[in-house]
Amino acid sequence: MKSMKQRVRLYVLIFLFSGLSACGGGGGGSASNRPEVGPETQKGVIRGTVVASSSTLLKMGKSGSKESSRRGSAGQASGVSGAVCKVELTDLGSTTDENGLFRIIGVPAGLHILICDKTGSDGKTYRVLREVDVEDENPADLNNLEVKEAGYIQGKVTLEGQSNHAGIAAYVPGTTLEASTDANGIFLIRDVPEGFFEVRFEKAGYSTAVETGVPVESGETTLVNAVVLSLDTGPTGTLSIEDGRITSLSRTVFITVTASSSATLMQLGERSDFLNAPWQPLSGEASWTFDSDGEKRLYIRFSNANGLASAPVSDSITVDTVAPAVLSRSPEEDATGVSVNSLISATFSEALDPSTVHTGTFMLTTHGNAVNGTVTLSGSTISWIPSSPLAASTSYTATLTAGIRDVAGNPMAAPLSWTFTAGSLASAVLPAAPSGLEATPGSEQVTLAWSANPADENVISYTLYGAASSWTTWSEGLPGAIKQGGVSCCTFTSTGLSNGTTYWFAVTASNNSGESVSSSPVSATPQAPPNPSGWIARQSMPTPRANHAVGVINGTLYAIGGCCVHLPTVEAYNPISNSWTTKSPMPTARGNFGIGVIDGILYAVGGRTSTQNKIATVEAYDPVTDTWTTKTPMPTARLHLAVGVVNGLLYAVGGEDGIGTGQPLATVEVYNPVTDSWTTKAPLPVPRFGHTVQVIDGILYSVGGYIGGTTNLATVDAYDSATDTWSAKAPMATARKYLSSGVMNGKLYALGGTTGGTAYTTVEKYDPISNTWTTEAPMSTGRYTFAAGVADGVLYVVGGMSPPTFLATVEAFTP
Repeated sequence: MKSMKQRVRLYVLIFLFSGLSACGGGGGGSASNRPEVGPETQKGVIRGTVVASSSTLLKMGKSGSKESSRRGSAGQASGVSGAVCKVELTDLGSTTDENGLFRIIGVPAGLHILICDKTGSDGKTYRVLREVDVEDENPADLNNLEVKEAGYIQGKVTLEGQSNHAGIAAYVPGTTLEASTDANGIFLIRDVPEGFFEVRFEKAGYSTAVETGVPVESGETTLVNAVVLSLDTGPTGTLSIEDGRITSLSRTVFITVTASSSATLMQLGERSDFLNAPWQPLSGEASWTFDSDGEKRLYIRFSNANGLASAPVSDSITVDTVAPAVLSRSPEEDATGVSVNSLISATFSEALDPSTVHTGTFMLTTHGNAVNGTVTLSGSTISWIPSSPLAASTSYTATLTAGIRDVAGNPMAAPLSWTFTAGSLASAVLPAAPSGLEATPGSEQVTLAWSANPADENVISYTLYGAASSWTTWSEGLPGAIKQGGVSCCTFTSTGLSNGTTYWFAVTASNNSGESVSSSPVSATPQAPPNPSGWIARQSMPTPRANHAVGVINGTLYAIGGCCVHLPTVEAYNPISNSWTTKSPMPTARGNFGIGVIDGILYAVGGRTSTQNKIATVEAYDPVTDTWTTKTPMPTARLHLAVGVVNGLLYAVGGEDGIGTGQPLATVEVYNPVTDSWTTKAPLPVPRFGHTVQVIDGILYSVGGYIGGTTNLATVDAYDSATDTWSAKAPMATARKYLSSGVMNGKLYALGGTTGGTAYTTVEKYDPISNTWTTEAPMSTGRYTFAAGVADGVLYVVGGMSPPTFLATVEAFTP
């Protein structure tokens, strides 16, 4: 529950504007545009008279003594002595004198709530509440404040999905009027003055609810509507960088932010862990300045009033503030003897905007007259093709204007012109094709080397051609087509290729007369380097997350779902190309679930969603068709379960009976995909959740986990499906929960986990033959609530939590 001082900061303005003025008279003035209370403001005075109606006077006196109220004539209110008047949420107060007068001094300027009360001889409380506007030096005169018998506000507040509803705060903001619910969710706010009120209901981890305009009459109990607080799953939101993906204006970009209604703060940064990034008030628009050009990604996350933060989301942009520059041109400046059939070309430092490349920006003239031709663009090379052969022995001028722009929109810094002279028709001799072309593959690249023809002294440059297939005639339409002009003698490395794909290459030579025929083609197949032993970093997931699951099908890892904004996201990792692609989303966005793979089909089982704290849902994914289908749900809904596959059957083992309950389960249920049905098997020896399950030689092993309180398990239990029995095995050295695991070479690897807030890097290996554990090289990053999978003899760990960061990182381990 928030402290009273915290509440007044958060809610006093809401409270003052929600209907307190209906409580009656009072010297407060308008409630708008009032100064906020602060330590440096002047001190003021509140004064007035506490009175009671004649019908109440007898109740206000003390039995056996002189009456404590000054009587007036029949039907009139009279002053009440001994009434206590206090400024709410402060230590300031005063007691009325024999005439009912009171005076409170030293009150900071600003808005306040005053309550005066008196306990009658009948034991009941009589109260009045007023809103007071205290100015710097002028006393706030409230005149007569009539106390009446106080009333009550009663109701019921429950927590979604819970059976115990104790400890929910019910209170009037800005006051000390508050209560707490019992186990059934019942609350009673006592001694409430007559008037209209706002009542708020709060519990950590749940959404806040508000009832406004609650009427309270003297001596009566007001029943408010039943309220249900839903689990606070945290805010969600997105950001979008303007101008799509590229900017040329500056390194400052403008961002549009959208967020759910519960979001109050946001955090921006270029790192997914938001190192040194401050939280700032939520805004629909923002700006960010990058410190350099290049491919950039900007991350954002959101927080709500309960302090729950969303998972990071991001958008990317290419920042380019550099003008395109000409690296080479053909023919060169002042070249002579240029072939009358030559193309005139210029190669730039970067790709150009095709819409800016035309005969208006690349021109050829002779003696001031335009020459007819066409302009083409291939990558970063622009070419001018004459409509007819150039005139022999004639001077020409080629001009590139500043109208040529790169794909970011940057224009050339200045126009560029150069001249050359066409040779005679007899001088148009093309160079011979290069010889001795060799191709050496690497990872995602091929290095080419060739020999120049010694007789071709006038060769200006070479052009490399490639494709992901052999060819007779090269064209840009070939799969994986590559063309790189302006290459120097006599080596070149073609990068950005796909490992495992065979590429064919050829090379040509060019002089002022034109381009030679191509060399004989050669082939090479790039390959990923062999994995070294130990852990290495691999390409991160596009989406940071925890409490997700990973399944492996035909060497591809599928990362599915997760939270803490519950996700339907499916992303597939190809270890050969070290790249991720997005697949069809899971129908049910969820986290804390289990995954099993049977006959190339992936099954997602149980977990929780944003609105349900446990589910029994089963959905099956077919990677061939990239589609999901719904299957028969588990008999027992649960989350934090573990899943293993034995002999074509899926075993759902243990779990938690609803988020926040801390109630572990021993349940074991088996799914048959052929009959789409479930059966129950022998339970775990000890109920648990947050554990991991693997299968070796038909035996299912349950490792680690949590049973509640402070008890984390190192336990290993083995299940034999043939006898439907469990047996204990040697425990791990490190007890832990929310770990993950994988099997390589008949050994079980237990990875990471936690016993509290610290994320472990621990890796232990279990040998089922010797029933022993050994310690292996630790992960680079400690993590828990992550997922793991084995593909082609390599163990991958994916995502997870390393407080306070949701991870997208991937590490690979080779024994």
